[in-house]
Amino acid sequence: MKFIKSVLICIVICLIIACSKPETGHSISNTVETIDYDDGDGNTGDGSEALSINEQLQPYYDRFIDEMLARGEDLRDIPISILLVSPTEQSNNLGYCGLGYYNYDGTGNSRVEIVYNSRCWINLTDIEKENLMFHEFGHALLNRPHISSPHTFPNGSARSIMCSSGYCSGFGIYSVHQDTQRSFYLDELLDVNIDAPYWSASKSSSTTLEEDDITASASGWVSESILQDNNTSNPYSYSVSSADYLSSSYALAITATANSQSNSYGNWYKDFVISDFDDCSNIVAEINFKTTAYLSNGYLNVLIDLFDDVNSETEFHRYYTEPGTTEVGSGYYRIQTKAICIPNETAKIRVRLYMKSESNATAYFDNLRIILFE
Repeated sequence: MKFIKSVLICIVICLIIACSKPETGHSISNTVETIDYDDGDGNTGDGSEALSINEQLQPYYDRFIDEMLARGEDLRDIPISILLVSPTEQSNNLGYCGLGYYNYDGTGNSRVEIVYNSRCWINLTDIEKENLMFHEFGHALLNRPHISSPHTFPNGSARSIMCSSGYCSGFGIYSVHQDTQRSFYLDELLDVNIDAPYWSASKSSSTTLEEDDITASASGWVSESILQDNNTSNPYSYSVSSADYLSSSYALAITATANSQSNSYGNWYKDFVISDFDDCSNIVAEINFKTTAYLSNGYLNVLIDLFDDVNSETEFHRYYTEPGTTEVGSGYYRIQTKAICIPNETAKIRVRLYMKSESNATAYFDNLRIILFE
């Protein structure tokens, strides 16, 4: 028996993915320190240059080498440079969070570049950094290209850690509590013909866990502004609107003023405790929204955060809005977010209704629905 209780589209979608466009504005002049790497056998491969590995990135290289060794593949003699770079220092200025080269600039040496800023590195968790690094090592050490279609399994999980930008979340192919999935993706790096895992099958059984039409008290909903820094004034205000709604006479509203800062966000969130579901189930959160004006340099998102403790305020994984909208009438559109293959350790989910705008605008949210697929 399933149990759940109460406890963004721009209409441009902002997906966080490896090989995705990073933000700018962080200096790394005092943070990049390189070391020469020697695997102990007296040589560093066929290249003429000693390896240069950033000390922050070294643990992920060591981890990847150990995982490949455990699978019978010794990559230690491949000459490689692994660097943190600013967005402007990235090779060819391609604008991606990570780049991996098997034969960099015709030198015969491998190379990985990771952009050092808050979205691409600084604010990532260890497992998100590992996802990004292992993807780029697939390019740089195994000469793996991005996979072709189909990019996902029937349940929505990525078919490979080498899934490309625009199709999969490069920071979230697997998360903590997903050792089985992690093992599969590492095996697949060395065997593209590996059998599809049991957990990748389509989830056909659905149960509606929650329907929240928004009441006057906005029961369980919490408003929160995420500001650029402690000195930033709050550009967002929150209300329960009876002037613009789709049903039940009320909708949640977030209003942004014209002086909104570029890295400030407004959101409503609500927690739901969940238990007694099949491992690797999917959860879909969908909600109807409308805006009063164009969101300058902004977007809307519905986020699903997963927590392994009902009392925790630190999520172990986050999911973002799926591309595309459905018009539902009265100026409202429906957007949805899918949490794919959630582990049994999930004790609580948090649904966030997220808004970013640098212009004066109001976003309305109504009719939240949460569905479990097993």
